[in-house]
Amino acid sequence: MFCQSIEHNFSKATSKIKQLKRRRQPQHTFQHDNGPAVAAATICDHLATVYSGHILPATRPSASTTTCNSVPFASDDSPFNSPIVKEFMQFMPNCMAPGPDHIRAEMLKPIKSLILPVLALFFTVC
Repeated sequence: MFCQSIEHNFSKATSKIKQLKRRRQPQHTFQHDNGPAVAAATICDHLATVYSGHILPATRPSASTTTCNSVPFASDDSPFNSPIVKEFMQFMPNCMAPGPDHIRAEMLKPIKSLILPVLALFFTVC
């Protein structure tokens, strides 16, 4: 029936499709009026306050002193080091839909100097 309706009245058939497109719920992403760099900085500040530990009790065990250099699986011959990850980050496409974490490439690129060591270690572990 749909194909026949297209043959008889194309604009009526396409108006149905347009109505369905308008009903779709928009994807929620974090944006800032001053651009993606400000959005990334805002998210970093928010996460820093959320994960600062200010709600933890005052008496808690001391943190481990493990560093990236003392981790047994972090080696110099790893294919994932900071310069390699930095090189591949430049190829991340802008203006693309975010993943399920709602993080866009435009939000990661301004803070890449901060996250490169963590990403390199993460990729090495994986």
